[in-house]
Amino acid sequence: MTHSDPVVIKPRQAPISGSSVDTQAAASADKSTAVPLQRLLVPLGGLVLLALLAWVFLILPKSVAPVANKSASPSIPTQAAEPGNRQATPDPASGDTISPFKDLQLERAKEKASEQLAKFVELQIQLEDDMQVTEWGASEYGDIKDLATLGDEQFLAREFDTALATYAQATERLDALRQTGDELFSTAVTAGLAALDNFDQPLAEQAFAKALEIKPQDSAALAGQVRTRNLPELQRLLRRARQLQRRGDIESAHAAYQDVLALDAQTPGIDEALQQLADARTNKNFEDQLSTGFAALDKGQHARAKTAFNAALAIKPNDPVAAGGLQQIAQETEVKLLKRLRNEALAAAKQEDWKAALAGYDSALKIDSNLEFANSGRRNAQERLRYLTVMSRIQSNPTRLSEDKRLAEADELITEAAQLASSGPAWDEKLAVTQALLQSYRKPVAVTLTSDNKTIVTVYKVGRLGSFDSHQLQLRPGAYTIVGSRDGCQDVRKEVIVKPSMPPIEIRCEVRL
Repeated sequence: MTHSDPVVIKPRQAPISGSSVDTQAAASADKSTAVPLQRLLVPLGGLVLLALLAWVFLILPKSVAPVANKSASPSIPTQAAEPGNRQATPDPASGDTISPFKDLQLERAKEKASEQLAKFVELQIQLEDDMQVTEWGASEYGDIKDLATLGDEQFLAREFDTALATYAQATERLDALRQTGDELFSTAVTAGLAALDNFDQPLAEQAFAKALEIKPQDSAALAGQVRTRNLPELQRLLRRARQLQRRGDIESAHAAYQDVLALDAQTPGIDEALQQLADARTNKNFEDQLSTGFAALDKGQHARAKTAFNAALAIKPNDPVAAGGLQQIAQETEVKLLKRLRNEALAAAKQEDWKAALAGYDSALKIDSNLEFANSGRRNAQERLRYLTVMSRIQSNPTRLSEDKRLAEADELITEAAQLASSGPAWDEKLAVTQALLQSYRKPVAVTLTSDNKTIVTVYKVGRLGSFDSHQLQLRPGAYTIVGSRDGCQDVRKEVIVKPSMPPIEIRCEVRL
């Protein structure tokens, strides 16, 4: 070496990724005291890593800058190239001058390698702190750290592109290792849950213990471990609940299953068991209502029976047994009502109250139009009422019988009424009185008319008689109108009731106009 050659000082570099061969060697020599830089970076949450990167990128380049020889030519630069300084700088390895473009490419490659290194370290922190990688993936993890250490050496040798590729490969393998850990964890948790469903406590303990080796703080795995510890008590509570259920003690069984839920809400089959209890309670309530309904029906307590059967139908709509109970109530109620209406109608007929009897039969026919007793009773009541009405009209206005037509109609109706069986003293008396009236109106009565031989006399329903001093007629009892007229005098009009043994009737016009 001559005094004109620049002297390059290369201090020993610390591994950037925390995974150097020296660190691994120290760790294998004394595991209790030697701590890899990589593990020191993790607890500090990346702060040490940032400081280390700052030392590598800011301080280290300055410390290895070429020392200018006092006898060197002034044209040779003696300072290290800084980012943004595009002067040609000497290559620390070769001593050749580096162009600004080449220097920019190096800086960019350096940044990319640093970014990739940061991704690697982030995964490393996750695997060591959150997933305990040394407990289940130590061998692969050691190989990955060796690969990262190689990247460190390449980085420190300013082989940034090569370091970037090495770091990327290490990161990819580290991410694959993380995925493997996630799969191992998921498999363990799934196996633990399956063991819990089968009440296999040893297998569940083993599975959740393996899961917690990977992720010690995972809530699902911790919860599974708690459930595993509760399995003996859970099985005891389940046995008790099932025994009560088999005995038919629904309420006690329900309370026991609630204890099971309080201990472990994820107990397999608990929902089905509770649904079975709910169905059993529903069936019991239904059966109780049916029993109450039929018991009340046997005692003739129709209102209570109807309430019970309706309650049963509210539990099981369209149930044929409950519906049949209501139908039986309706039938018995209908029979009872029809019996009452029949007795009331018969009693009214016996008292010769034909209007009340007719109303009773009509009410029965509204329930069942085919009832023979109601149809025949109604016909009899209507017939009696019709004849009684005719007899009442004849007795209230017998004078109308003086007309031949009315007398013939009355005779026909009363003859029909007389053919009916006696319904009682009221019927017999009314019929007898009416028959006597008809008989009296059938026989003509001698009526004498007197006048002045000047008045023209006319008898309505008989005819014009002319003038006379005295005139005799044979008239049936009844109402008659007699009119007298004479020239120069006011007409005379008389309404007379013809009766047997009646005195003479005078008719003459005397008032002059």
